[in-house]
Amino acid sequence: MPYNIDYTELVYDTLPPDKRTTRHAKWLIALVSPLTWLKDLFFTDYLQGTTYAAYNPLTTYAKGDRVTLTKAVYESLQNSNTGNGVLANLGVWWIKVQDNYLGVDERVQYNGHKLILEYALNKWFGGTFRQPPLESDIYIENIAQSDLSFLVAATDNMSSPVGFTDSFGYVKGTNAGVDELPEFNFIIYVPTAIYSLFTDPETIISEYAKQYVPVGLTFKIEEY
Repeated sequence: MPYNIDYTELVYDTLPPDKRTTRHAKWLIALVSPLTWLKDLFFTDYLQGTTYAAYNPLTTYAKGDRVTLTKAVYESLQNSNTGNGVLANLGVWWIKVQDNYLGVDERVQYNGHKLILEYALNKWFGGTFRQPPLESDIYIENIAQSDLSFLVAATDNMSSPVGFTDSFGYVKGTNAGVDELPEFNFIIYVPTAIYSLFTDPETIISEYAKQYVPVGLTFKIEEY
């Protein structure tokens, strides 16, 4: 990976041989430390994802320690950081470094396929994904679609002529109509233990799923 640079090694490589002293090296390493921080954040946490523990107000955090809170990643700005709520102390005790604790390498694999979407939903909302034939905590049921979309009358005599450029007449009788198509393409079933965690679960779960569901497919959320 050409941009994943080891800045400590780069410092020693770029110093002239007669200047490669500990004092010079430490000074330059301190100078490029913001670049090292940014590189590590991007090529480790952002790319590969994180496993930082959830924030605990009883834990004492040192400067640079990271925690997760509501799926985001935060970093402590100071030592002896105890009991300073993350959201109430942004910019003083904490800084948000990522909106999503899941890495890009994983998220780009997500799509609207049934099993993959089930995995993504369970991973994000704290459920357990299970390979078929077992059922995941959050699971999807596809709704069968009719092969016949429209039915116009029963015979030619009862139908209206429709040409390339015009149409006329009307459809006679009670046989004319449209097949009743299912309102949704699939249903996402969510257990009460997860559903009850949110004040507006349908909106929250739907908005997450819409990131991966192909345009044109419709679904609904049901608690079980």
